[in-house]
Amino acid sequence: HLQEANKLLDRVNIAKSETEIALKSIQNNVDKLDDTLDSLRGFDQQIDDSKALSDAAIKRLPDINATIQAAVSSNAKTQSTLEIVSKGHKNTLGTIDELQNIINNLEDTLDSLPPQADVATEATRLNEESKDLKTNLEGAAADMDFQLEDARHLNATAQEVISDNSSPVRHEPYHNLIGECLLCRLLLQR
Repeated sequence: HLQEANKLLDRVNIAKSETEIALKSIQNNVDKLDDTLDSLRGFDQQIDDSKALSDAAIKRLPDINATIQAAVSSNAKTQSTLEIVSKGHKNTLGTIDELQNIINNLEDTLDSLPPQADVATEATRLNEESKDLKTNLEGAAADMDFQLEDARHLNATAQEVISDNSSPVRHEPYHNLIGECLLCRLLLQR
């Protein structure tokens, strides 16, 4: 029986050894399951965190949409302003072209004018001629004043002769002289 007991003991030892190996394998599997479970718990936490972020993002969508709408409106206003500025720019360019044409015409006109020295000489000559003309007119006016004074004196003399009844006005030579005086008087009244 000893031999059977030894065999049985050997089998028990083998079974024990196999059981220990199986237990170690089970323990390894349990450890792996724990690690997997921890990973799953971490994954669940990541899902929860992602869901919270997603919910927060969804809640911000109306604000984002409002911002986009404001940007679209602002863009439309900017586009309108740019169109106005563009029209103004085109008008300004047209005005610049017109001014350039005016400048070119002025330059052509200036080029066609006589030199400044010639203009100054001509102006001096015209000034001298106008001074001479003024002097001549002043002389003519003085002569006219002198003749006018003579005519007034002659008229006064004629009036005296006419008013004097005893004068020899009725004689032919005096009568002609009086006629000339009256003619001078008429000329002076005009």
